[in-house]
Amino acid sequence: MSKDNNDMVNSILDTSSMSYGLPPMPSLAVARRIVDSHPQTTSASNSGSLIFTLNTGDMFILGETSYMSVRLQTVGGDAKTALTQSGVEGLFSSIVVSARNGVEVCRVTEPGLLKKHHLWTMTHDKHLLLKHSEGDEHIIGANADITLVFRMDSIPFFSQKNLMPSMVCEGLRVHFTLNTPARAFKSPDTDVTSFSLTPIMKLDAVTLADQFLRAVSVNASNEGLVLLHNEFFHSQNSSTISAVNFNINKSCSKATSFTMISRNSSNVDEKTVDNYLSNPYDYSRIQIQAGSVFYPNSPLEVPSAANSREAYHYVLTNLAPDYDCSIRYSVFEAAGQAVFGQNLKENNRGQLTGILLNNSRSLLVNATMDSATSRIFNSYLEHVRLVRVFSNNVVVRD
Repeated sequence: MSKDNNDMVNSILDTSSMSYGLPPMPSLAVARRIVDSHPQTTSASNSGSLIFTLNTGDMFILGETSYMSVRLQTVGGDAKTALTQSGVEGLFSSIVVSARNGVEVCRVTEPGLLKKHHLWTMTHDKHLLLKHSEGDEHIIGANADITLVFRMDSIPFFSQKNLMPSMVCEGLRVHFTLNTPARAFKSPDTDVTSFSLTPIMKLDAVTLADQFLRAVSVNASNEGLVLLHNEFFHSQNSSTISAVNFNINKSCSKATSFTMISRNSSNVDEKTVDNYLSNPYDYSRIQIQAGSVFYPNSPLEVPSAANSREAYHYVLTNLAPDYDCSIRYSVFEAAGQAVFGQNLKENNRGQLTGILLNNSRSLLVNATMDSATSRIFNSYLEHVRLVRVFSNNVVVRD
């Protein structure tokens, strides 16, 4: 048999999955293990801080499978005391990630509210699997002592498919600021007077073989390693009338989506209710504008919260275009998880697509509410952030 015929036969066997040779076993790593990282102080309580400085050496981190084990202890409460619908994320008011040279690479304001956006982009099955370990609406009772799990990929910088290089992980500073008991818990009868957290960060760490680590280090020295993640710019506005108009003042080259959450002002810092409950969909008319472009082209008009099926479908197709979402319409029309969401991508696929926003082209929100009630609006503008990692320096660009 000629060489050409032999090659053709082997190709057909490969295509038909009938090639029974030993497959190649490429591996860049020589070891993989879970590495514990402890905060500077063992625990923190009401509105305190937990600061981690990662000491991972030359190991690379897989953020998607890293997590933090959080021991929660409370003082006070009763048999009805529960965590909010945001679970463990509602225990924190902000999270800031900084490189060892002091550059801020990621900031999450009100993680408990941002979780609403994550739930719209999360599959239903994934949410069912995770909500128990994360403590969503979990009844903890009086003087609780329980352990919860905080996923590190809840922080946008850690939500990366690629391994996070050792050049940025070594000395990385993660600063958690704790919430107040009134915001972290729902206790209808007896207040939670205080709570404390004792966390341990569990990092999924990989050690590369020497030749591959050397190659990555050379790239970091010469050109820098490019990391991309979706950052969320937070803004808060309030209104006591039915007409709502405000700007989102953020300059970025790739804005990808916009999410707005409406809550009654009276529910914020109220100990007897869930602080993170959003109102039932209460926008009777809404439209956002970037320069001369309107989203949607004609304002989205909804007769009432009880007849918000079109609004649900609009938010679903904008935040979860694959129709695989953890939020059902029955949840959307009731108080809890209703949001307004707008996709700003010019192309529905790919990370590097979105609209340009700057000082002369900001995002303008125009809405009419179904009643004149005192409300707080928390908005999250999602945009692409580029983090270029050099051997001893980190540069951030939006």
